[in-house]
Amino acid sequence: MQTLPKTIYLWLVLLVASMLLGPRLAPRSPKSATPARYRLSGAAFDGSLEAERLLITHYGLKLVNEGMLWQAHGLYRQFALKEADPTLVRKALILASQLTVPPVPLDEALLKRLPEKERPLWRALYSPTPTSLPASAEAQLRAMHLGFLTHQVLADLYQTQGDTRTAAAARARRDAQAHSAFWRMASLVLAGIFLSVIGLGLLLFAGFVAARREWHLLGRVPEPEEARLGWGELLDGFVFYLAIYRAGALLVNLVISGLSLHPAQVPLQVALQAGMGALAVLYVAVQAKKRGASLSELGWTRGRLGTNIAYGIAGYAMTLPVTIALGALSKVLFRNNPNTEPNPLLPLLTGSTGVWERGLLFASASLFAPLFEELFFRGALFTGLRRRFSGIPSIVLSAVIFASVHPMQDWLSILGLGVSFGIMRHLRQSVVPGMVAHFLQNTATFLLLSALFGE
Repeated sequence: MQTLPKTIYLWLVLLVASMLLGPRLAPRSPKSATPARYRLSGAAFDGSLEAERLLITHYGLKLVNEGMLWQAHGLYRQFALKEADPTLVRKALILASQLTVPPVPLDEALLKRLPEKERPLWRALYSPTPTSLPASAEAQLRAMHLGFLTHQVLADLYQTQGDTRTAAAARARRDAQAHSAFWRMASLVLAGIFLSVIGLGLLLFAGFVAARREWHLLGRVPEPEEARLGWGELLDGFVFYLAIYRAGALLVNLVISGLSLHPAQVPLQVALQAGMGALAVLYVAVQAKKRGASLSELGWTRGRLGTNIAYGIAGYAMTLPVTIALGALSKVLFRNNPNTEPNPLLPLLTGSTGVWERGLLFASASLFAPLFEELFFRGALFTGLRRRFSGIPSIVLSAVIFASVHPMQDWLSILGLGVSFGIMRHLRQSVVPGMVAHFLQNTATFLLLSALFGE
């Protein structure tokens, strides 16, 4: 039996050290006003999603009933009193000013959650006792990046200044943006339902084929007979990827915190992801070359490219209803766990950032993540496990490890994705179908969050 390379123990020490030091060295919430820079709990993140959906529906459809506004205000107020993110407080204050039955007075408990120097601005806007507005009020409000509620708070500002015409124009922009966001959101939901229905049909077919063990009907490709890379080298490459990525993330967070580089958080994190992933690929490629092998043993091949892309699309449709069900179950199981956090990229997406930052986040979520995670989880890890175990244990073990490096709140749905991507890797002997399905999954999430939180 092949022994593990000695280098794997070095990478394991680095990995464990970065995991243990991470919570101790995690930077405190920054003083930047950008909402994406704060760590939200999983419950607060989900509450924000629901509140934005309610607001977009209310303003986008121009509903008269204030029921959705009350619900959205309640959600934002609930988490504003628990979380460190001032954006939750600001949105709760803005929504409170829109509630007319009965009218809601200025919420002092919320106001105390904001920096002291910011409180006079909100008192001038929403206090029953008029006070003078600072000259920089409009610039301050625009810099807070409150999504389409920016138009609402600017309308309130103009109204306070007596400029009713400009206030009406701002409210019109609010409604237009909400209307556009509503139909983008609705289109994504309808597309998801359509794909889920197709996926259920494909799942029934796949189950029928599996019961009859007629794997050729699922496009199964025979496993290659020649294997020059042993399970030890493959697992060594996988652990190297995890270790340098974790250690690099810890270093970047410390640099961001220590040098007050919070505005550079997105480009630094994306650069880290791309750089560490490329370094890990180079490491595995060098180890493979020493053995006279190539990355094709990890499933990185261009053969049957068109078929594999189509396979990934079909696989995503089959996975969608399963992950939706598992995601709902996961939220129920972990809803009372105070330590749950969303994927770190998701709060960055919900923060209202510029076009260039959103472009970087799209590259991170939809290009780099599918590329590197599939190459190492379904490539190096799965292939290494497959050299020791049969197909099903290898699929399940790789999926469990894949889910374990993601937030607990998403554990079940990520596990479902990992199993699906592993099955595609096993049947097609390629990581391309998994990359395609992974791309579609992450892109759908990116588009939905952009619709909900975009400016």
